[in-house]
Amino acid sequence: MKQMCLMILTVAVAAVSPARAAEVEWEPADSAHVTWYLHHPLHEVTSVAGDIRFLKPLRMDVAALPDALTTITELPVQIPWKAFDSGNRNRDANMLLAVKADAFPLATYVLERAEVTATVADRHWQGTFAGRLYLAGQKQPVTATFDLQAQQPDAPRLRARFSVDMRQFGIDPPRLLMFAADPVVQVRVDLPLRPGR
Repeated sequence: MKQMCLMILTVAVAAVSPARAAEVEWEPADSAHVTWYLHHPLHEVTSVAGDIRFLKPLRMDVAALPDALTTITELPVQIPWKAFDSGNRNRDANMLLAVKADAFPLATYVLERAEVTATVADRHWQGTFAGRLYLAGQKQPVTATFDLQAQQPDAPRLRARFSVDMRQFGIDPPRLLMFAADPVVQVRVDLPLRPGR
C-alpha cells in the first residue's frame, strides 16, 4: 500500500513540476533599445537609448505563446530620458528641456493588454498592444503594433512601433533656425529578452 501511494505521489509531482518550471521571469537583454525618429524641415534626427527597465517581473511560459502574451497586464516599462543619444550633445540637451526631463526624468509605458492578430510563421506572431504612456507629467493612451518571434525558446524577441504627438503631452516641438520639428515622433522598440539573473 505504501509503495502504491509513493508511486501515485511521484507521478503527481512529475506532472506538476514541468508546468511550474516552464514559467520563467524575463528581463530586457543587453541589446534591447528604443529608437525615436524626429523629422525637421532641415534634417532627420534619430536618437537611441538602451536602458530599458521592467518595473515589475515579467513571468511568461514561452512554450505557451501566443496565449501567454495575452495574460500580461499592467506591465510598466521605463526608460530614462538621459539615456537617449542622437550623436549631438546640444541637440540632446534641447530635447531634455523640451520633455521637461529635470522634473520628469523617465518615460514610462504601461502595457495594459496584448492582442495577437496574425500568425506569420512557426513561433512568429503579430498583434497590438494597448497601454498608456507617461511623458512630461502627462498621460495618454497609446496603441502599438508588435512582432514577436520565439523560435529560440531561451531568447524570444519582441519588436514594437508606435507614434507620439508631443503636443498631446504639453511638449512644444523643438525648433531650429525658426523651423519647428514635426510634432509627431515615430518610436521603435527592439526588445530581445533573456531569463532573469
